[in-house]
Amino acid sequence: MASSDQEWKLDAGTARLLLAGDEGIVKPLLLFSKAGPGATDLDALQARLHATTDSFGDAVRARGHDLILIGFDDGAAHLSDLADTVVDALRRTTAEQTGNAPLAVGGIGRGALAVRYALAATEYRQENHRAGTYFSFNGTAPSPEEHTELAVLGGWPRLPQKLKLVAGDLAGDLGDEDFDDTTTAPADPGGLLIPAAQTSWLLDHLA
Repeated sequence: MASSDQEWKLDAGTARLLLAGDEGIVKPLLLFSKAGPGATDLDALQARLHATTDSFGDAVRARGHDLILIGFDDGAAHLSDLADTVVDALRRTTAEQTGNAPLAVGGIGRGALAVRYALAATEYRQENHRAGTYFSFNGTAPSPEEHTELAVLGGWPRLPQKLKLVAGDLAGDLGDEDFDDTTTAPADPGGLLIPAAQTSWLLDHLA
């Protein structure tokens, strides 16, 4: 059973567990970092999610969800390699989970694209990823090469509901038509990475 301060070393990544209670992982919400050159600074990511008392991390756990933050060893790696880290995190989570609550799985920027690829690839292999919700926060569209790779896998995962969140001045790289529901909001003035209103919206929409 996972402890509240545990970290997992993954295939080319690290997961940090911020659990809701003392029962281990029960209702997992996995958030993958924005992928870019170098390794993810999980301390910085966690700080951006806890910048105020009305924070994403606190709200997630107050609703009984176990927050798992995942960073990449090299965010500039090929999309399929990033997706391998996503799959590793999914498998570790389901192996450690108590009960069978569906997973909420999403990412920031290119991290959301890696999750999309991983879930689509898992379904293509006819494996069970256990995700009830996929969410994309300021998600990145695939390059033409990545689009071709995704097309082989079906383009998008079919089984989970798909939610799109856009905050700040970003126009959004992805169309609304590929998602079951969407929300937009201005950037949080207090420095929160994910604004409080969008956090509430996401938690209200989880499968």
